[in-house]
Amino acid sequence: MTEQEKNSFAKILGSVALLCSAELNEPIIEAYWKYLKTKFADVKEFSKAADKVVENWKIVNTFPPASMFVEYKIDKIDLEIIAQKAWDSVIYAIEQGVGYTKTAEFEDKLIPAVVELCGGFSELATKTHEELSWIKKEFIKTYKAALQGEISIRANEQRALLENTKTLLITADYPTKTQNQKVLTYKEEQNRATQLIANLANTKRIGA
Repeated sequence: MTEQEKNSFAKILGSVALLCSAELNEPIIEAYWKYLKTKFADVKEFSKAADKVVENWKIVNTFPPASMFVEYKIDKIDLEIIAQKAWDSVIYAIEQGVGYTKTAEFEDKLIPAVVELCGGFSELATKTHEELSWIKKEFIKTYKAALQGEISIRANEQRALLENTKTLLITADYPTKTQNQKVLTYKEEQNRATQLIANLANTKRIGA
């Protein structure tokens, strides 16, 4: 976006704040402009992303983070390409022994969650090339739905068939949905539960 579009950018942010019942001030506008002006070709592209942000932002009285606007810049063509790259990462992981002799830590946190719905890496590691081609269709359809926020999924901890496994780090050369992502690992849920119990215990002590 160009400097001449800054006023239009600010007006769009103002509309987002109004629709999200959130506060907006000059420091926020300046910070968002500095971060987002190079992320969008023009203000029209930004406006389309802002519409998607408003549709998907669920936290009332809080302004959406700047990264979410970039996240919803993704169009249908990009989705197909990204889903295919995610599947390529799944195949790479399987070829490296994930699900059998290794586990994997993905930069793209949607991958293990979607794979879990497709049977898990331990199951996929036993499939033939022909069987994987059918699973690919299920993976891509589910992945795109998750990326667009149409479904909410969670990932179980990965387990390999053999003990003393190694963890493989797999990076992503494409935009990943890392913030405001509707994916929680069971470990994260356990941590939240532990914190909740601790808060309740403190409350009881204070009120005693």
